[in-house]
Amino acid sequence: MAALSLPLALAACGGVATPQASDQPTTERIVGQVSGWTGEGALSVAELPAATATIGTDGRFTLTLPPESALAGLTIGAADLGALARLGCDGRLDSSAAQARGFVTATLNTVAFPSGKRTQVRAATGSKPNALSRRVTVRVWLYSDRPTQLRGTLDCAKALGVQQIDRVPVVVALNTKTGWNVADLVINARSNVIGQLSADGSLTNATDVNAPTTWRTTQEVQSQIGF
Repeated sequence: MAALSLPLALAACGGVATPQASDQPTTERIVGQVSGWTGEGALSVAELPAATATIGTDGRFTLTLPPESALAGLTIGAADLGALARLGCDGRLDSSAAQARGFVTATLNTVAFPSGKRTQVRAATGSKPNALSRRVTVRVWLYSDRPTQLRGTLDCAKALGVQQIDRVPVVVALNTKTGWNVADLVINARSNVIGQLSADGSLTNATDVNAPTTWRTTQEVQSQIGF
């Protein structure tokens, strides 16, 4: 499974109605547990090293997400978000607020003490609904500086990371509020009786924004979904 990334483009879309905020609340923290963790350690948000937390010996942590002031110079506007690579998706989205700026994260950097070993983890889970299907769910945190609606279709083949699948259309329907919004990227892959693989998915607002999350390495998620 490839490194997870998200090129969300908050692109201007003329003639769109006034943005409608999400029905879901924003959040101020990430509560989670690093799978398989032992010993002491620390973590930080990828590309935002000032956002840090201590990891307990059982892998549990609570990370306070940074306020808008800490994101100065880091949020990306409509013209630039298409160049981001944080969830393994390609494409552009329409935004109902042309001037919206945002910051997306789905990856944490961890360091173990005293060894100094470093890894990257994501709030990702792989599952096997049945013998011919696989599902990957990735939790995403999106800071938005104003309410906006994001709509469109992305190609998230890199996020799935299955060599035989070269295109994964993901339909995006996100409504954001000002602050940290939480979304779920869900990709469903399937095999037919002659072994041909295909996949599609969705990226939508999460309904349990403060629920504890389990963070895994790419290798662990890969082992969960192997056909």
